[in-house]
Amino acid sequence: MGKKPEECRMHTLARSGTAHIQRCVHCNCIALHVGPVTLRFDDSAAESLWNTLGQALTRLERELSGEATHALASLKPHGTA
Repeated sequence: MGKKPEECRMHTLARSGTAHIQRCVHCNCIALHVGPVTLRFDDSAAESLWNTLGQALTRLERELSGEATHALASLKPHGTA
């Protein structure tokens, strides 16, 4: 990432109501915009972030599923399967 951010020529890779992701065609940096915050990554750091987010979301899904199962089990009367 040798260029200054103001020298980069960014193009959009993806956009949602929450985030905007761009890539500079010159320095290959990835910019993640979330609200007023922008984070810039090189390719390997962006891939690492992607993997870490995936792991976190998988774990969150398991935890929420376990909490829902536990909540349903607590609603059953004692002595029922």
